[in-house]
Amino acid sequence: MQKGKLLFSLNIVILSLICILVSCSEKSTEPTKNERNNNAQFNLSDFSSSSECKGCHPNQYNEWKGSMHAYAFVDPINTVWMDGLRASEGAETLGQFCVQCHSPIGMLTGETQIGFDKNDVDPIVKEGINCDACHLMEKPSGTTLNESIYHYDVKNGKRYGSIMDPAPNGFHSSGGKLFYGRSNACLPCHDLINET
Repeated sequence: MQKGKLLFSLNIVILSLICILVSCSEKSTEPTKNERNNNAQFNLSDFSSSSECKGCHPNQYNEWKGSMHAYAFVDPINTVWMDGLRASEGAETLGQFCVQCHSPIGMLTGETQIGFDKNDVDPIVKEGINCDACHLMEKPSGTTLNESIYHYDVKNGKRYGSIMDPAPNGFHSSGGKLFYGRSNACLPCHDLINET
C-alpha cells in the first residue's frame, strides 16, 4: 500500500516536470515589451516587498509566503530547470520567457537581463510573484501566449483588489476592480493551452 502511494506521487512529480518542460520549450522569438519599448521600464523602487504588506494583511501574507507564487523564482526545481534550459537553448534564445512569469518585477525592472545570476538580483526580485506583482495591475491583459504583458500603474500608489469599496487606510490608497474576481486577472502568466 505504501509503495503504491510512493509510486503514484513519483508519477505526479514526473508528469508535472514534463508539463513544465513542454510549456517552457516554446519561446517567443519576439523581443519582450520591455525590450521593444524603453518607456515601459520600471524601477525597483516602484514596487514594495511583500513583507511591507504583512503588518496590515498578516493572513494574506502568510498564505502568500507558503504559496508557489512566493517560491516561483527561488524554487530549486525551477532553478535547475531554468539553468538547464539556458545551457541547452542558450540564454539569448531563452531571453525572458521563463522569468516574465516567475519574477515579473525582475523582468520589468531589467534586473534579470540575459545571463543574470540569481544570487545577484535584488531581494524583491527573489520574491517571485509578490503582492505588488498582482495588486498593482490596473487592468487585465488579453491573452498573451509566450509574452506576458502587465498593465501596472505605479505612479498613484494605489493597490487594487476584488473589494469594490475598500476601507481607507494610512499606508496606500486602494481600489476595486471587477476583473480581480475573475480568472483573467491571472492571464499575464497563466495562459497555457493544453492541446491534447
